[in-house]
Amino acid sequence: MSRENLENEMVKVGVSQEDLESSILALGRLKAVLSESLVKTNLGGLGLQHAAKLEREFDRAIDAMTLLLLQFPDYQD
Repeated sequence: MSRENLENEMVKVGVSQEDLESSILALGRLKAVLSESLVKTNLGGLGLQHAAKLEREFDRAIDAMTLLLLQFPDYQD
C-alpha cells in the first residue's frame, strides 16, 4: 500500500490488485466466522440482531472494495 499527500487536505492511497483481492476474500471468511460466533454466544438474546448488523457492515466494506477492484483496467471477474 502506498500513500501520497495531495493539496487541499487530500490523500491518495494506492493498493495492489492482488492485495485488494486477498483482502476481499479474507473479509468474507472473517464475516462468516464472526457472525457464527455472535449467534452462538447469543449475547442476551441479541445474537441474531448483532450478527445481521455485522454482516451488513462487512457487506458494505466488501462492496466498496469490490468497486475499487473493478477500476483496475485488466481485472477479470
